[in-house]
Amino acid sequence: MCGRRFRTFNLLDDFNREVLAIESDLSLPTARVLRVLDRVIA
Repeated sequence: MCGRRFRTFNLLDDFNREVLAIESDLSLPTARVLRVLDRVIA
């Protein structure tokens, strides 16, 4: 382990408790989050 923190972005559907997307990395810039949201919407 390098001791660095990582970030996770979890997108859940509250109605049916389905996981729509999970992204994890050392950083999650806005552009990446928007790409995930666009992918899920499509």
